[in-house]
Amino acid sequence: MVNPNKMITPRLPSLFKKTSYKSFDYQPLYYDEQKERIEQLNNNLQKDSKQGVSRRIKFQSVKSKNYFYANIRLVAIVFGLLVLAYYILIF
Repeated sequence: MVNPNKMITPRLPSLFKKTSYKSFDYQPLYYDEQKERIEQLNNNLQKDSKQGVSRRIKFQSVKSKNYFYANIRLVAIVFGLLVLAYYILIF
């Protein structure tokens, strides 16, 4: 039965084939969400106890230093281009 609220678009002939992706739909026979959550929390606690709490402390990363130097470089380039444009317009 066709839903009267939904408009169906007509299919036009095309030279190109539309790709249809294969999908995999697996539904487990039994899934206990609470048990899965408890197991996940236990695994996380075991990993934390092996690594130690000190590994969770975050220091300033190298990535943030790279962003700082990239920003400084960008400001220097813009400043240099402005100076060059000034000299070109003056002379």
